[in-house]
Amino acid sequence: MLTLFRTIAGVSSAVWLGWLVAMFVLVRALFAAELVRGDSQPERLVIFDVTEKAQLVLAALVLVGLAGWQVLTKRKAIAAWFGVAVVAALLAAALPTSVTGEMETLRVAGQTDTPKFRQLHGISIALYGGLTLLTGAILTGVIIHRDKPV
Repeated sequence: MLTLFRTIAGVSSAVWLGWLVAMFVLVRALFAAELVRGDSQPERLVIFDVTEKAQLVLAALVLVGLAGWQVLTKRKAIAAWFGVAVVAALLAAALPTSVTGEMETLRVAGQTDTPKFRQLHGISIALYGGLTLLTGAILTGVIIHRDKPV
């Protein structure tokens, strides 16, 4: 059972980190190449919507994996990584409601060249950067932690 929880935590955090890194690369390429033109830009919306939903699923899996691991081993280090994962999960949940929604409203209104949109975009980049660092830290903790007999 311990192996199952460790695997869930490890694979989920690895996929989450990989997804975030891919988002930075793919979204920059999408905007730089101007592959999507026009007012609706549905492809951009799909990328962000899918990412926001996937992050919540991945965060839940990481939390389940770490919680099960902690219950079975009662290790303080795992409890600490669980705390980091809670912060990452809360951040992932807050992004769609606090930043992305308002950015989308401005985008639909054609106000992407406004100071408010640029401010929100900067906040979004900073928060996603922080989220990427947190998921990287979780993955590192999962990889390097070795369970010792209690």
